[in-house]
Amino acid sequence: MLSLSTSLTLLLFFSPQLSKCVLPICDPENPDFSENPFCLPSNYNKDVVPPTEGPLNVHVDIWVFEVSKIDDISLSMTFELYFDLTWNESRFLIDESSSKWGEDGSIMGSTNYINGMWLPDVQILNLKQFQKRQIVTDVSGVILFKNRSVLYTVSTEAIISCPMKFSAYPLDHQECKFHVGSYIHDASQIYFTGTYGHDVANQRAQQYEINITALDLEDKMVKWANRDYSQTGFKIKLNRRRTPVLLQTYLPSGLFVVVSWISFIVPPEVVPGRMALLVTLFLVLVNIFNSVTANAPKSEGLTAVETWVVMCILHVFAVLAEYACILKIIQSERTQSTKRCIKLSKMKKRTIKESAGALENNKGNNRGHPHRTTYRIHHASSSGSVNLGSAPGNAPFLEQVFETPEVGKGLLFCNNNSGSSSVVTCRHITNNKFCHNSEGEDEGVGGGLNHSKRSSSFDDSMSKGGGGGGSGNSSSTDTSEPTGGGFLAVRSKVRHRYEKIDRMALYLFPFFFFIFNFCYWSYYLLFYEIFQELWK
Repeated sequence: MLSLSTSLTLLLFFSPQLSKCVLPICDPENPDFSENPFCLPSNYNKDVVPPTEGPLNVHVDIWVFEVSKIDDISLSMTFELYFDLTWNESRFLIDESSSKWGEDGSIMGSTNYINGMWLPDVQILNLKQFQKRQIVTDVSGVILFKNRSVLYTVSTEAIISCPMKFSAYPLDHQECKFHVGSYIHDASQIYFTGTYGHDVANQRAQQYEINITALDLEDKMVKWANRDYSQTGFKIKLNRRRTPVLLQTYLPSGLFVVVSWISFIVPPEVVPGRMALLVTLFLVLVNIFNSVTANAPKSEGLTAVETWVVMCILHVFAVLAEYACILKIIQSERTQSTKRCIKLSKMKKRTIKESAGALENNKGNNRGHPHRTTYRIHHASSSGSVNLGSAPGNAPFLEQVFETPEVGKGLLFCNNNSGSSSVVTCRHITNNKFCHNSEGEDEGVGGGLNHSKRSSSFDDSMSKGGGGGGSGNSSSTDTSEPTGGGFLAVRSKVRHRYEKIDRMALYLFPFFFFIFNFCYWSYYLLFYEIFQELWK
């Protein structure tokens, strides 16, 4: 420890230096300006506003050299700025003839003067943090002028809260205000004036375009508890940069909707391909929505970008629902066809015995070829429907389902033009399926090409007459529709139905998406601010 004599020696050595850091006090009747060209009277009270004619003017000069952060989550803005306060301390005693004044009539004071002087009770509205910069000491200073003005300047980082609304995100515009005023003294005691500036050239890029402008006239005076308080400052207009969100969210999701329209030109029978396309697009859009929700700022409802993605999801879901309807139509048609084939199978068993007598003459041609034979009687009407007869003598067409080692399974169509059971013309038609199987390999699903080929083969076979063990000739030509033609017509009609649905959807879905885009962008870009003002 230092000895008592050493401590006293150091105190005596530094006492002249410490005295220079203390605000000089002097006798108002006989002021001493030997050390400083100014002093305060001994009866000075730092809790009293300097007397002036009318309210004391406090001038605020703010230079924003950077808006370092705009936080959409915490609803705050961080400023790097120089904050200057200037007011007139009329109680200073000044020696204007002193040579210590600078050329501009100022003298640099110590920041320790602040502890002994009256200072404005400044408040910044919605201030969250005001932190002076420190290196070795506070980055601040005091300057005194001959006209008794005092300038207090400080370099600081200020964080203010900003009431932002994000219902239009990312097409939103924000406006924040930097208000400086007195906490206690009303406008009859202190009124504020101010200037501001912004170093735009050195401003780092933010998610907003930043524009600092003057306060409106109504913002310079606030009424509280029946008293008017003076304010100054500036307002910050923030216009969000839209390009990143447009490229990251809007463009991909919009393209996914367009890709979903490709499904309308994919044949409905290609279930794995068409279903995989739509389900994949649907899941990708759901994933995009989750990402957007996690990254977007909080809002009272859906933000603009969330609304966009939701509509894209609903659009793809509607395309998927349209395909589900088509699949339901196909499934219903197959079910009805299966029921018809079951009914025909039952009728076949019933007509075997009835048709045996009508085809007795054909047995001799098939004696060397063991086969199994069943018979069905059909009547192909002009309307395309198929009616089952009850007796071979009354049926214009008699169909024999047979199987022989030489030709395998096939159909033998017998034409009874004369109505007599003894005169029958038969034709052997192979590779023709009357009813569809469980895999959908039939005329109705197989396409129009198979339908035309099979119809043509039957017409040719029935028009030639004779053959197949029958005794008919060219005179036995029949112009009726082939057996099974009614089924083909029904399936062609069903196919035409869902193809028409796809054609209509190919025009309707883009049309509705265009209407949505027109309303969406018109509202958020043109009318959103107008509606916000009306709702206020």
